[in-house]
This record gives sequence, C-alpha cells and structure tokens, in this order.
Amino acid sequence: MNRILFIIFLTLLTPAGVSPNSFPAFIRSLYDSNQIKIDAIFNDIYCNGMKKTGAIIECKNNRAKIIPLLFYHMLFTTTDAQDCSRGGILQIPYFWHWVQPNPRYQIIFTPDSIPLSAAKSPVGFEKYKSYADVDRTPTLYYQNLVEISPLFSHPQCGSFYTFGWCSEREMAFNTLMQLLGYTCKIKQEGIHVWSEILATIEFTEGIKRMILIQIDNTFNTIDFQVFRNTKQQWLTDFGNGTQVKWYNKVAHSEKEKNTVANISVPIQSERRILKNVVTWLEQF
Repeated sequence: MNRILFIIFLTLLTPAGVSPNSFPAFIRSLYDSNQIKIDAIFNDIYCNGMKKTGAIIECKNNRAKIIPLLFYHMLFTTTDAQDCSRGGILQIPYFWHWVQPNPRYQIIFTPDSIPLSAAKSPVGFEKYKSYADVDRTPTLYYQNLVEISPLFSHPQCGSFYTFGWCSEREMAFNTLMQLLGYTCKIKQEGIHVWSEILATIEFTEGIKRMILIQIDNTFNTIDFQVFRNTKQQWLTDFGNGTQVKWYNKVAHSEKEKNTVANISVPIQSERRILKNVVTWLEQF
C-alpha cells in the first residue's frame, strides 16, 4: 500500500479527536487491515469469554468491541516479569526498576554508545538523574517505540525500541485504550499491576450489560468476568499499593492522552511494526 493510500485508509478508520497519521490511528489500522485473520485467531478466546459471562457469542457488535482489544493486548504484552523477557507481537522487553542493582543501568543508549545510566534524562524528566532512572510514562514509552532506529541495546537481549515493567506497560496500555474508545483502569495486588477494561455488550436482543476483562501485559493473561459492581465503585477501586493512584493519574491525564494522540509514526516505523504483525500472523 503506497503512502497516499495508506493515509487515506487511516483517515477512514480514525476515532474522533485522533490525527489520521497518529500512533493510535496506526495501531487501529493494524487490526482493521488484518481483521479476518485476527478474528479467526482470537475466536476461541472470544467465544469462551462470552460463554463465561453469558453474553451473545454471535453478536457482531460484541465481536467488534472485544476482539480488537485482544489483538492490542497481544501487540504489547510480554510473558514474564524477568529482565529481557520478550513476548507478544512487538517483542517489547521487560526490565525491573527501583531495585538494587538496577538492571536498567546495563542498558546501552545506542545513539551515544554509552550506558543508559550515563545518558541525560529526556526533556520533561529532569528530576531524574539519568535516562535509566526515569519512570517511563506512556508518551515516552510510545515515542521510543516509533523511533526509526532502536535507542537501546543490552548484552543479554540485543537491541530494542522501548521497554518497561508492569506499571509502565499498563500505563501505556491504558492511555492508548482510552484513545481507542475503551473504559479502563490499572489495578494492583501486592507488587504487581494489571489492566481492567469495562465493556458494555449485548446479552439478549435489546439488553446490554457490562462485563469486566482483566488483561495482564506482563504475564500475557486475559480473564473475562461477570461485572457485579457499580461503575462508579469500580472506577475508584485501584487495589492496594503506594503508587497505583499515580499510575492511574498519569494514564488518564488529558496531557498524556493528548500527547500520545498526536505522536506521528514515521513511514519506516510503520513498515517495521507492520512486518512484526505479518510475521506473527504467518504463524497461524
């Protein structure tokens, strides 16, 4: 697909308020341009989830709301909370943070061929002593991802474009999912966080109810649940943790959403990410 046709295609698929050549629009296009095969890949997970909650499996609106979400999760997930663990379509590695020794200090900042701990903090993160020390917000997470060349490398896991541990992965996922029309939050138990999505779907003709979908972008898990709470109670229940309110504040801030909504994706990065998707699809 040439560049002009690709931009026209993105424009037709773009959610309201999102630039047609922006990162959220591009991510949406990855699903829409491969919808038939993606729907087939996730059919069993979707059907089992609908059965578990009692919703209508055959409903086109239910399928159109749930299956893209499963695909977006597969783009960004990894498989384990271990340094250099990679998984999902984009193979974004996991790295622990705020531990001693900090494994992020072993990452190399490739533009200058220096340790990330010696690299100057990005603009807006001046309170941190180095690039390795920053808490990676959704904007930084995604801006790094769409760089033309990888900014990072590591002796054990090679080169990569972006990285993060559970809180950074779920903050980024929540911000993007909001821009793509989902209601979501970050929930914590112990030292781990995951995402929860509240979806209104059809149970019988003319009757809609909410279901809860728990998505973990560290351990690559998805769980469908009957929603037995009120929306307002759910929105304020973040679990237990000293930082989980801050994670949600960042992920839901208008500033963060506006910045991510306007991240432009260079054509070289579009091709690279699309190649990742095609390689993944060819496994099935």
